[in-house]
Amino acid sequence: MVGMETAEAREVYGYLKGTPLFTYFEEKSMMDLLQNSRLIRCDTEQRVIQEGEVVPEFYLVARGSVDVTVSEGDREVFISTIGEGEFFGEAGLFARVRRTANVVASDGTVLVAVNRAFFLSFLQKRPKAGIQFLMLIIYSLLKKLRTVNQELAFERKFDIDQEDIDDIIRGILEEK
Repeated sequence: MVGMETAEAREVYGYLKGTPLFTYFEEKSMMDLLQNSRLIRCDTEQRVIQEGEVVPEFYLVARGSVDVTVSEGDREVFISTIGEGEFFGEAGLFARVRRTANVVASDGTVLVAVNRAFFLSFLQKRPKAGIQFLMLIIYSLLKKLRTVNQELAFERKFDIDQEDIDDIIRGILEEK
């Protein structure tokens, strides 16, 4: 895989260095990562990930944002927006699994696609930076899990179950 040219990598490093997640990364390690990754510049809305496909990459959002949706029949349901300095598609680093969502980049978005094979060699070659990156991925996954857990708890709190329905019906019948 051909990575970014040095000038492109420096530009993207400048974007990422200003984000909270990448503040503490050493320039040399980030440049190595970027120069061995694929740059995606989105001039129009562009589908980056198609639900169901298998791709051994994960993506960093250097500029702009992407929208995450899931297919539900013939429509797409919005899940979230992922912005600058964040990443998505982490599962592509760890396993050959089908993507669980669609990801569409907005106009002007700049993404970095990091290939699994390179990332594994990066971990061996630069263990300190690799551990930092893995910690960011774990943090991101925990944050996503917390959000999902909160949403599930909210849904359960307002779920109506059979006992609630029975109480409503008894109340209506007793009023007669």
